[in-house]
Amino acid sequence: MKIHRTLLFIFAIAIVFFFTNSQAAFGQQKSRLQPSKKVKRADPIHHKAIPRPNSPRPNAGLNSPNGPSSPSLPLWTYNVVAGQDNNNYSGTIVGRSPFNNGKRTTTIQAYLVPVIFNFSDGSVQDPTAFDPCAGDTVVDLVQKSPMFQTTDFTFTDANGNNPVDVGTTQYADAFQRANFWQYVSPNSNLITPYHTILNLNNVLGQVVQVPAADGYIIGGSCQSGEIDYFWWDNYVTTTLIPALESQGTGVGPGSVPIFIFDSVVMNYNGSTAFGDHGAYYDSSNSLQTYVVADFDTSGEWQDLYVSDVYVLSHEVAEWMNDPDTGNPTPGWTNPADGSCDNNYEVGDAFFGSPPLSPPVTMPNGFSYNLQELAFFSWFYDQDPSIAAGGMYSDGGSFTSDAGAACTP
Repeated sequence: MKIHRTLLFIFAIAIVFFFTNSQAAFGQQKSRLQPSKKVKRADPIHHKAIPRPNSPRPNAGLNSPNGPSSPSLPLWTYNVVAGQDNNNYSGTIVGRSPFNNGKRTTTIQAYLVPVIFNFSDGSVQDPTAFDPCAGDTVVDLVQKSPMFQTTDFTFTDANGNNPVDVGTTQYADAFQRANFWQYVSPNSNLITPYHTILNLNNVLGQVVQVPAADGYIIGGSCQSGEIDYFWWDNYVTTTLIPALESQGTGVGPGSVPIFIFDSVVMNYNGSTAFGDHGAYYDSSNSLQTYVVADFDTSGEWQDLYVSDVYVLSHEVAEWMNDPDTGNPTPGWTNPADGSCDNNYEVGDAFFGSPPLSPPVTMPNGFSYNLQELAFFSWFYDQDPSIAAGGMYSDGGSFTSDAGAACTP
């Protein structure tokens, strides 16, 4: 039973079709996937699935509607009165609470799953193979990125002022520490630091055959591909994750599988999706979460700043802060397009915006682009902000909270 998921994609406003010979052939056959629309701005859309009737939200120690039936992710529950409407909002976040008895390190087993797509024309998009447009394999670059390796993070305002060094760690953890900095910053009473760490486990590449009706290759000097979102989503939740679990890889409800693509996007009803994070109840009635992200080397989406781990940083941070994608907020106006959203998705307000500056250069010499993310205090109108430096986003672009609540 699906719970609910979020999807990172482009909404069609100014439409520019891009064709190759193979796509033109597709266009004459309605039974096959039609090319998605390339546009100039981003609009993250949230796709709900029907929840299990009368099921409670997952909580620490509670993994499914009938109680824990297998190891589960450590989750904590927050309750906050939002300044916009004085209403109480409650949700769950991965890790331990920073507010009480949670000032310690929580380690989550993360399984990096490279997806090797075989297309019907014989083309292959393989993140385990050398990609000349990246100068390495996508898997190697992801493994050595600040999503899994540590580096020092200092967050400042948009002008480079008011620096706060949140420590040497992974990006998602650095964001989370900054998110609740008022409660986890070093002090005489904080003996054990607060961290939520992803322990990287590598899974062999998974070969997936893409039916002709569900995908095609986009030509160019740096080749890319496109697949149907609904075909992929059904495959990953009903076939791929159960197979990985049965093979004893370690993938299961107590961990998070992270599926990585090499320059393959998803077609969502004619619009382009770059990533996804979701959750569903598996056959043992346990909550299974997962992350999907494209590592783009094609250069096709430079106008939206989509490259290397930009999408992965968005999706992992959102998974950590909204694992079952059901955390509610007062309505907030999305700066990307003026739409009204009402969920705690920390990356959505910045998708398609410039990444953090400067890029993060790791010991492998590669400079990684990380997406800016919005803090907890921005969504719930906390003034002053409890985040590092009293800021409202980790790149300092937001200088105040989300403002008056809108109506979705």
